Amino acid sequence: MRTQRAWQTSAMSPRSRSPSAGHLRLAALRVPLVALLVLLAVAAMVQRATYLVALERTVAALHDAASHRLDAAAAELAAPMARFEYLPALLETTPAVMQLLASPDDAALRADANRALTRINAVAGANMVFVLAPSGLALAAADWTHPDSPVGHVYDYRPYVRDALASGRGRFFGVGATSRKSGYYLSYALKGTQGTIGVAAVKIDLDPAEQAWSTQPGEVVVTDARGVAILSTRADWKFRGMRALGDAERAEVAAERSYAPDVAPLPWEWIDTARGSGRRLRIDAREHLLTTRPLAAFGWEMHAVDALEPAQASARTTAWIASLSASVALLLAMAAWQSRRAAMHKLAAQAALQAAHDTLERRVAERTAQLTELNASLAAEVETRKAVEHNL
Repeated sequence: MRTQRAWQTSAMSPRSRSPSAGHLRLAALRVPLVALLVLLAVAAMVQRATYLVALERTVAALHDAASHRLDAAAAELAAPMARFEYLPALLETTPAVMQLLASPDDAALRADANRALTRINAVAGANMVFVLAPSGLALAAADWTHPDSPVGHVYDYRPYVRDALASGRGRFFGVGATSRKSGYYLSYALKGTQGTIGVAAVKIDLDPAEQAWSTQPGEVVVTDARGVAILSTRADWKFRGMRALGDAERAEVAAERSYAPDVAPLPWEWIDTARGSGRRLRIDAREHLLTTRPLAAFGWEMHAVDALEPAQASARTTAWIASLSASVALLLAMAAWQSRRAAMHKLAAQAALQAAHDTLERRVAERTAQLTELNASLAAEVETRKAVEHNL
């Protein structure tokens, strides 16, 4: 029986009911581990959210900057157009030109007209100034001595000739038939007493505008109504299309001879399918932003192409800073919580110790009172016995 009681006492002892040292260590590690996981999760969420917000803002800032750059580029493009707008009509007041158109077979009048156009263009500074008969035959030009002069060639297929004869004025962008150099053509119908007797044409060189654009960040591309890049700061993009041309468009290009009808696509991979400004695309395996500005006067569109890598790098830096800041703030909060928890535990331990002390003192006082009362009772009993014995 004594052995069985000893075994039961041992089995019921506090030591047997307490957890093992391994469980205590695991419990001690669980709280810091959970805190670390929470810290990592919060840091990752803050980093991701900050990156998306920062990227959106930097891309918006890039888009705004590109829009302003396109406004300046459009002004640079419009300046030479406005500068030479008057020139074709001016030839209507040039006697040598009007006399040649009245007698197109007169060699002497052709020579006078050539010299007059040379003097005019020496002041004006256009790429080329020339006059054509209603048939489209170029009769005289400022560069009549050059081997690639238009004199003697027929341009009745060019829209600027047909439009001038039909409505009085014409505009056209295309590659020169003899010079093989692209330019913008302005034309004006020259009137005689019997109606239209010829067409005055001016060719404007737009290379200076392209060169000015190339000094700015990013790339600039101008596309015509067919989506073909007619101007570009990157030479390998010129006369390549944003889309495939249809059969009717290829036939039109071949008839006008504005450029080669077999237009290769631009090496652009669209990321955003929606049309409009602010589209993202991939060029040479790198993401870019396409900002678009319409050029309504010409029926064209001007595009700014900017790499997104700087914006993405800036957004990543901002996200890392925000993530580190959030981690530090969370660590400080955890440290403050741990410090407060330790202080509360200390206060609780002190309160428990004080309560135990008070309980002990109370019990001692109670026991002392019991002992005093017992002693008094014993003393009274002794006195009673003594009195009884004395009486006996």
